[in-house]
Amino acid sequence: MLSQVDKGQAKQHEDLAIDLLRRAVEMWRRGGVGLSEIEAIRWDPALRVLAGRSEFQKLLAEKGLE
Repeated sequence: MLSQVDKGQAKQHEDLAIDLLRRAVEMWRRGGVGLSEIEAIRWDPALRVLAGRSEFQKLLAEKGLE
């Protein structure tokens, strides 16, 4: 949301969001409990603004727990 409101710092806000999402996936992988964090991120409409970012696409392409 910040990247849409604060256009001057949009990239910084998006970078921070992607970093936090990456951390959430790492924590989910360590715990291995509950629904796939990757799927939750994939279907969250608030995160669609990140869809064009290669880092975000890479995060979604990662495998879940095997």
